[in-house]
Amino acid sequence: MGTVLSPDYPEGYGNNLNCVWLIISEAGSRIHLAFNDFDLEAPYDFLTIKDGDRSGAAMLGRYSGAEVPSHLTSNSNVLQLEFQADHSMSGRGFNITYSTFGHNECPDPGVPINARRFGDSFQLGSSIAVVVGVRPFKIGESLQFQNDSARQDTESPSSDRLSANRTSIGLGVLGVVSG
Repeated sequence: MGTVLSPDYPEGYGNNLNCVWLIISEAGSRIHLAFNDFDLEAPYDFLTIKDGDRSGAAMLGRYSGAEVPSHLTSNSNVLQLEFQADHSMSGRGFNITYSTFGHNECPDPGVPINARRFGDSFQLGSSIAVVVGVRPFKIGESLQFQNDSARQDTESPSSDRLSANRTSIGLGVLGVVSG
C-alpha cells in the first residue's frame, strides 16, 4: 500500500509540470487506486492513467477538474500515472492511495459508514456481506430529511416530506421512496 501525491500537495502544484509515476507490483498481481482528493485546473491540467508502462499501454482514464474520480483497478501489475500542468494557474492537486492484490482476488471494498461487514476473504468465489445498521420502519411511516439528517415526521405533509414503502429484511431495508 502506498500514496501518490502531486507536487506540494495540498498547497497547490506549480506550473509547467510533467511528472510520471510508475507503480509496479509483483508479477500476476493487480493495482487498485483510491482517489482521496482531486483538484486540477480544468481542462488545462490533467492526470492520465495507463495500464502498463509501454508506449502503447491502454489508457484507463484522463482526469481534470475538481470531481474526485471513482476507484480504478489495473489489468496488469504496472500502472503509469502522468500529470501535466500548463503555464498558468493551478489547483490543490491530488492524493491517491494504491494497494495491490492477486488476480484471483478482488480489492477490499471497505465498509460504509454505519454498517458492518461480515467476511474478510476477497478471493474469487468468496462472498462478504455488508449490513447497514438501521432500525426497521413501520409500514406507512414517513421520513423528513433536514440538514442531511433524518427524523420521524410528525407534522403535516410538505414539499420535503418523503414516504417510505418497503419490506424489512433483517437490519436492511428494501423499498421505494416517493414524495
